[in-house]
Amino acid sequence: MTPALAAALLAGAAGLGFTLGGAPAARGAGAAAGIGFGLYFLVGSAAVGALQADGDLLLAQLVGSACGGAAAAPFLWRSQGADRLGLRAPGAKAIAGAAVVAGLSLGAAAGWSGLLGALDHPPAPQAVLEQLGRAAPGARAAGLVWAGLGAPLVEELLFRGALVSALRPAGTAAAAGGSAVLFGLAHAADPVAVPPLILMGVALASLRLRTGSTWACAVAHALHNLAALSVYLGAG
Repeated sequence: MTPALAAALLAGAAGLGFTLGGAPAARGAGAAAGIGFGLYFLVGSAAVGALQADGDLLLAQLVGSACGGAAAAPFLWRSQGADRLGLRAPGAKAIAGAAVVAGLSLGAAAGWSGLLGALDHPPAPQAVLEQLGRAAPGARAAGLVWAGLGAPLVEELLFRGALVSALRPAGTAAAAGGSAVLFGLAHAADPVAVPPLILMGVALASLRLRTGSTWACAVAHALHNLAALSVYLGAG
C-alpha cells in the first residue's frame, strides 16, 4: 500500500466516524478509529517501503503488516475498550455464521474470477502470493501463519471492531457499507480483487452487527484466507 492510499484511508475512516457518528462521544470514537487506521497503514507502509528496497516483497509485507498491527492494536484497546471493539467470545451460532460467511466470500471470489476469465481478463495472482509459493519452507510457514491468522485478527479489529462501532450510530447500513468500502480499498494494490472484497466486507460487518462478536468475524476471515491460500498453493 502506498503512503498516499494509506493517508486517504485514514482520512476516510476518521471522516466517516466523525461526521456520521452523531453524538460527541460517538464522534470521538470515530476519530479514535481513524487514528488506529493511521497507525496501522502508515507504520505498515513505512516498514514495507524500508524493507522492499532489498527486493524481498514477502518479508516486507509480513513485517510491515505486523508492525502496523503492533502499533494499532494497543491504541485501540486502550481508547475503545473490549466491549466497543466487540471482543466477546462467540457462541455456537456465531461460529456457524462465521463458516457461512467464509463460504459465501469464497464463492463470491470464485464467481468474480470466473466472470473475469470468461471476459478474457483472468486475474493475475498477487506478487506476494507468487513469492509465497516460491519461498523456502520456513518463510512459507511464517507467511501462512500471518496471512491465515495474524492479518485476519488485525484487520477485523480495525474494520469490524473499531470502524463498525464508530459508524453504528448512523445506522447498520452505514456501518456495514462504509466499513466494507474501506476494507476493499485497503486492498486496492490489487484493484481487480476490490469488488469481491467489498462484498466480503459487507458479510463480515453483518456478522459483527448480528452477533456482536469481532472474534466471529476473525474466524470467518481466517477460514477464508486459509482456504484461499490452500487452493492457490495446491494449484501451484
